[in-house]
Formats: sequence, structure tokens, C-alpha cells
Amino acid sequence: RAAGPAGMISEPELVGGQAVPAPRRDDDPPGAWRAGAPDPAAPDDPEAPPETIAADGLPPHRRPWVWGLCGALLASAGWAAWIQLDHSAGPDLRGYRVSRNLCLDAELPALSAALGTERLPKAVVDERETVDRSFCMVELTPEGKNGREAISATTKHATVDISYVLHRKTDPGPEFEAIATGPASAMGPTYTAKLVPDLGERAYVLRDAAGNSLQLMVLDGQAVITAEVQAFTEFGTGPGAGNQYVHEPLEPDVVEPALVADIRDLMTKLSK
Repeated sequence: RAAGPAGMISEPELVGGQAVPAPRRDDDPPGAWRAGAPDPAAPDDPEAPPETIAADGLPPHRRPWVWGLCGALLASAGWAAWIQLDHSAGPDLRGYRVSRNLCLDAELPALSAALGTERLPKAVVDERETVDRSFCMVELTPEGKNGREAISATTKHATVDISYVLHRKTDPGPEFEAIATGPASAMGPTYTAKLVPDLGERAYVLRDAAGNSLQLMVLDGQAVITAEVQAFTEFGTGPGAGNQYVHEPLEPDVVEPALVADIRDLMTKLSK
């Protein structure tokens, strides 16, 4: 390498794979320490081990800032690794999985016994990196009616709409509380919300003022399950014939415990 100006030490050269200071020039100041020469500041003990010389030509004990720098770098590297590990791990899903057919997972035995056993299920699933969403709509009719046969009299139906959302990245808790108890609920401006004990982390039953709809909202960790039951009477001669549907009031003392029991069973199945 080209020598530096007078009084300066040139860049270190590699000798045997280790960096050592380059030889000094003849015009260096007298008394300066040379590579391979005894260090005048070294102790007189002949058995003392030779000092290791770093690339800048100074023994380690003369560079106390190195240890502080190394400690800072190690701390920074450890902190970055912890952040990366924590980020990659994601939140605890508590065993909850995506449901690719929510109507198969939601068997609804209690509601079927109370409102009708014939079912016309429709299921939809949407899987994303940050959130999985599954939906199911089930129509329940009295025994002997399946909704496709021509009818000459009124037919009573009930619908059960279930939404299951698994949040894989963010906490749904604050949003859940606001939706379940806020005035802008999907149930409309006039409804009552009642806390359901021993179901998930938090659960509410919502009733509209007319008594035509009953909704259950459950938060359990990263999972949010919403189920709504409505009843109506169908007037007409069969599907596709311009039938009319009139909402009917529900029997909350019958529907509410059945809905809670069926959603509890669904949560057990989804978290296995």
C-alpha cells in the first residue's frame, strides 16, 4: 500500500490472516513504537504474555470505548432478534382454526329441536394472511317442510346467520366491545344488550325492541363469533311465486338458551 504522509501510520496489512500495523517510515518521529519492537509502556515482567495488537496499532487496554461499543452492538442485536422472534410468533390463537365449511361445524342441535329440523345451509369462507372469515346461513322449517315444496298455507321459518372471524394479527377486543355495546349496533338504535356469563372472554345477547331478532356476540381471544336468529312467516304458493315474508316475534326464553348452547358447542369444535 502507499505510505501515508510523514508522522502518520499507513493502513494495516494482513500478515498470516491477522491485521498488524505497517512498518513506520524513516521520517517518523523518534521514539515511536514499531511493529515487533518492545512496547516501552509494557510491564517489566519478562513472563508477562505479549499484548495483542489490534489493527489500529494500540493494545486493547488503551481502547476502553471498544468494550462499550461491543456491548451496545450485542444489546442491539439481541433486541432486534427478540423483536423479530416476537413479531414472527404472532398472537396466541388458543387452538382456533379456520372453518372451511361453517355449516358443517355448526350442527345446531338445540336450535333445530326448538325451531325446525330441516336445513338449507349456505356456507362461505374467506382466508387471508391477517384474518380468516367464515359464514353460514341456515334455514330451519317445521318437520315435513323443506322450503322447496309447494305450500297452500302459511309456513313458519327461522333463519340462523353465523359469522366466525379469526384475527391472526391484531387484537379484536376493543372493537368487539364497541360494536356489542355501542348505539351503532347492527341491531338498530333500540335494543338491549345483556352480558352472558361463562362464555368465552366476553359474550352479549342482543335483543331488538320488537323481539323479532336475537343475536349472540362472543369474543374469545382472537376469535369473534356472531350468531343471529330471526323468525318469519311465509305467505304464498311456493318459492319463486312472489311469496311474502312477515317477521314473527321469537320466544326468547326458548331461543336464547338454545343459541348459547349451540354456539358453545361450535366454539369447542373450532378450538380443538
